[in-house]
Amino acid sequence: MQHALRAHGITLRGKVDEGVTPAGAQLLAEKTSPPLSRLVVTFLKVSNNGYGEILTKAMGRKTQGKGDWAAGLQAINGFVQSQGVAADAYRQVDGSGLSRMNQITPQQLTTLLLAARKQPWFADWYHALPVAGEPGLLVGGTLRNRMVNSAAAGRAHAKSGSMTGVSSLSGYVDSATGRPLAFAIISNNYLVPGAQVKALEDRLVETLAACDATVACR
Repeated sequence: MQHALRAHGITLRGKVDEGVTPAGAQLLAEKTSPPLSRLVVTFLKVSNNGYGEILTKAMGRKTQGKGDWAAGLQAINGFVQSQGVAADAYRQVDGSGLSRMNQITPQQLTTLLLAARKQPWFADWYHALPVAGEPGLLVGGTLRNRMVNSAAAGRAHAKSGSMTGVSSLSGYVDSATGRPLAFAIISNNYLVPGAQVKALEDRLVETLAACDATVACR
């Protein structure tokens, strides 16, 4: 606590002592965090970037006993590398994805999306992703107004991302035959309005959703 206060510029004139809670102490109030399965809904559907930073630190605390970015990123990197993405092939420097120093390819993202399907937490992760064309902030999320009334509506679960000159959309979509597909689209340094790039992303996902025995899913 002392370290945290000083790190944020708060002067501490007294001292911090550790003690033991008296046996007769009465609990006045407590606040328990919602489970991760609920927190990740707000993180992904609403795109609450602050959650990404906090959860990164929480992973560091869980795996190394240190609730900071360095420990959290090390935990993430360990998982990413265990799924077949080489350490020198990508870069992650924050938990939210807002830094322009983050570097990853669509192929690497797709590798991770496919790997996630094999994890015990996949169902929670999948249902926390925004659903294309579905109304409601906690259902459609950032995709509630995209791909409406298309083949992908209700069948594409994906996370969008955007900064000036950067747009991305990655996730899963069921084809017309019910085949689950993973996809990742990233555009950088484009010279057209961002709306045109997002429209292209939508068309690509809609094409995947419409593919069947007569339209190859490749």
